[in-house]
Amino acid sequence: MKIPIIARPLQYTLKVSGLWPDYFNILGVIIVMSALFTLIPFQLLDVWKEYDNIFIVMDDLSQISAEVLLYFKFLIIFWHRRVFKTLLKEMAEDYENKYKIKYWSELISASRRFTKLDYGMYALASASYHVQLIMFYIITPVEDREMMIRARYPFDYRSSPTYEILNIIQVIQGLIMCSIQALSESLLVALVLHACGHIDLLLNEIEEFSINCRTTRKNSSLLLIIKQHLKVLDIVNNIETVYTYVSFIQVFFSTFIICCSSYIVLAVTNNLVLMIKYSLLCMTAVWQGYSFCFSGQRLINKSEQISNKLYQSFWHDENPKEIRAISYMISRAQRSLALTAGKFTSLSAPTFTSMMKTSFSYISVIRLISLFGTRIYTKCDEMKVPIVGKPVEYTLKFCGLWPDYFNIFGILLVVSSLFTIMPFQIIDMLKEFDNTFILLDDLSNFFGEILLYSKYLVIWYHRRRLKSLLQEMTEDYDNEDKIEYWSEFISASHRFTKFDYLMYVGTSSMYYLQTILNYLKIPVEQREMMIRAQYPFDFRSSPMYEIMTLVQIVQGLTMCSLLALSESLLVALVLYACGHINLLSDKIDEFSLNCLNNEKDVSPEAIIKQHQKILNIVQQIETIYTYASFVQVFLSTFTICSTGYIVIAVADDIITMIKCGMLGATAMWQGYSFCFFGQRLINESEKISIKIYNTFWYLVNPKKIRALSYMINRSQTPLTLTAGKFTSLSAETYTTMMKTSFSYISVLRASNI
Repeated sequence: MKIPIIARPLQYTLKVSGLWPDYFNILGVIIVMSALFTLIPFQLLDVWKEYDNIFIVMDDLSQISAEVLLYFKFLIIFWHRRVFKTLLKEMAEDYENKYKIKYWSELISASRRFTKLDYGMYALASASYHVQLIMFYIITPVEDREMMIRARYPFDYRSSPTYEILNIIQVIQGLIMCSIQALSESLLVALVLHACGHIDLLLNEIEEFSINCRTTRKNSSLLLIIKQHLKVLDIVNNIETVYTYVSFIQVFFSTFIICCSSYIVLAVTNNLVLMIKYSLLCMTAVWQGYSFCFSGQRLINKSEQISNKLYQSFWHDENPKEIRAISYMISRAQRSLALTAGKFTSLSAPTFTSMMKTSFSYISVIRLISLFGTRIYTKCDEMKVPIVGKPVEYTLKFCGLWPDYFNIFGILLVVSSLFTIMPFQIIDMLKEFDNTFILLDDLSNFFGEILLYSKYLVIWYHRRRLKSLLQEMTEDYDNEDKIEYWSEFISASHRFTKFDYLMYVGTSSMYYLQTILNYLKIPVEQREMMIRAQYPFDFRSSPMYEIMTLVQIVQGLTMCSLLALSESLLVALVLYACGHINLLSDKIDEFSLNCLNNEKDVSPEAIIKQHQKILNIVQQIETIYTYASFVQVFLSTFTICSTGYIVIAVADDIITMIKCGMLGATAMWQGYSFCFFGQRLINESEKISIKIYNTFWYLVNPKKIRALSYMINRSQTPLTLTAGKFTSLSAETYTTMMKTSFSYISVLRASNI
């Protein structure tokens, strides 16, 4: 099958990616998709690790955005491959007519020139990455090596031969990705030029029709004109079907990539290689947007000639029936043939201009943020709290709870669900009020979000106290003598944080799995959102469904991080207090030894001060967490009850069972985390009075004995954290919560509401 307007590089790329008619290359498709699993996850890990360095973050994001753009475009084209292959077969049939090939020779030449320029552009952009890799490989020490495409792997990837093997894989993947990127533009240009060729044929037939009308020939070619116009409309409609969402993603990501890469070019004026590399990346993004928008503009300009050409013909010499047909055709031709970006805007020169203006506006904003943020990052780098794990630290920074750090974007994203999800969940509950299963499903999600925002708002309200406590912790950890007392607690806090965040990742992954399965097998009219909600517009049709689902995924990840934050932060604070209790225990031992040796000036002052510090720390934790704990205990009881009932009720739906089972397990884990570490604080604090009483206090001056007696009396009251001042966080409270939950499950089953 030969299609002259499609150049050789484009044809080979279509064959490799399995998009050529009667040709399927499974190996090529696997290689094309391989970076989704071997590269992008580890780039995201690098972004997570380098969160405080805005330059590296922008560097990573520009590359990740380019790859996400590539895969979105490829998957959309692959999804519409049947329409696309049918279009290619029609093109092949058209080019079997030698007259048409001669007529379209100029368009064929233009398409091939563009394809060569496009592939050359990507080859030049990728060459800058290869040059940087070779230079860094020669001059950079092994321990400072970075991959050609920045990524962070969970093993030693800098040592030979692992480093060389991974870079060879990245070079191959990079070349394939560049080819796929070039494919999307070159193919669109070829298709648009093919449509323009058919418009030229139509204009030529209109010219013949006009001559026939003037010479009063009876066999006018009006029927041929109408058929040719319908064929043009069909071709443009097929191109629109294949490319509309590709174009939307292209315009959106081109704006973002131009913004990121331009910022990096302005930020690294002292590094010529990086400047050239990111200048080429920026030019490539501009070129992509230009290719799409000016292809669309050419089609608009060409289609506008149809109505003018028809109107200027001698149609008025025809009979009334034919004049009516011509009037219909003129009326249709007055609407330009336009390709759209996701049905939102047309691909045209004004769209390209708007895209460029938006990109450069955001560059100015990012430069201002970076200038303001330099001071913040410096302060945050100086402040280290080892007992607070990195995920907790990053989440605190993201939601504006870290000392000397304020992130308005993170705060807006955190609270966005209050306005974009929860009101529409309430609408869904009202509509599905008679369906107990759906109602309980909605309520479990809804109360999970209420729990999240209640805890977040309570902690936010006490943010000054929290920041003050974190600064005190920093000062304590600056003392190297004290760190050894807390090494065990630091390790325990980090282990808990990792497990806690992974627990939420596992729970959220079940929502994503259910969304993907439903997306593949459920008809459009029966689609439901990942988090069930009823919106006052058609949210089930594409692309609105995909956009809303993507928004929910981002918001879901943010909410999971905040839920994990509430437990992990409490555990870190409780373990910090336990570390101080250990320190007090050592001081009591030292005091006892001094009493036994009958040393002069033996004083319990140091012990009393340390005890007062512990009381102050626990009081601050209690102030921050008491109402958050109350909401946690209450809503965990409800969530366990509702999810437990759903698991029992849907024995035939394994995905829903697993999803709700994990949601119930997460609610149990939340209650366990609060109550167990409250119990740990009680257990540790009960040791204080025993420890003091077991010292040789009776050998001390009677006045000092009186001070110790007061301390013993105070320490006999355990240090407890409460849930809203109603009950203590303890093992007994957790047992009561679980008994209550399962009792309500039994009631629901018995009543069978």
